[in-house]
Amino acid sequence: MRKLLVFLFVILVGTVSVAAQENNSVGDSIDGTKQKIKPRSVSNLKPSFKVIISTDTRTLPQYGLGSNIGAALGYQTSPYLFLGAGLGVTAILFDTDGANVLLFGNVRFTPLSKRHTPFIDLSVGGNLIYTYYENDIFVASTMGYRFSVGSSLGIGVGGGYQLYFPAKHNDYYSNYDKITGGIHIKLSIDF
Repeated sequence: MRKLLVFLFVILVGTVSVAAQENNSVGDSIDGTKQKIKPRSVSNLKPSFKVIISTDTRTLPQYGLGSNIGAALGYQTSPYLFLGAGLGVTAILFDTDGANVLLFGNVRFTPLSKRHTPFIDLSVGGNLIYTYYENDIFVASTMGYRFSVGSSLGIGVGGGYQLYFPAKHNDYYSNYDKITGGIHIKLSIDF
C-alpha cells in the first residue's frame, strides 16, 4: 500500500514538473535572440455543469473482485476543481446474487489548466440499497491522468484505494465490523 502511494505521488510530481518546464520554455527567434514561447493551453475544463461517468474494478474485503459504474453530475467551478454528486451500482464479478446502489459526493482536483493533466479524485458515499455488502460508508481516493479529446470530452485513467466503514454491529456480521479497504483501477469519461 505504501509503495503504491509513493509510486502515484512520484508520477504526479513528475507530471507537474514536466508541465511547469513546458510553460517556461525559451526558444531562438530568427534573428538569434532568445524569446519566451507561449504555452499552448487548450483546456476544456472551463466553469460549467459537467457529467463524469466512471467505472472501476476493485477488491472487496470479504468478497473478492468487484466492479462499479457510476455517474456524477456537478459543476466545474474552475479549471482546477469539480464538485458533484452521483449514483452508482456496485456488483461482485462472477456472482449474480445482487448489487448495491450507492449515493456519493465527488470532488476532483486537476492541478494544471492544460489539455492533458493529472487529477486527484475523492468520492465519499454510502449504500442506498444493499444485497450483499452491508458497509454503509466508503471513501475512495484516486490519482490519475486526464486526456482531453475534442472541445468538451475528457478521458481519465487512474488508480487508488477505497476504505469501507462498517454500518451495523450485529452477531451475523461480527467478523466484518472493522474498517477494511481495497485497491481499485478507474476509467472515467467527462463531458
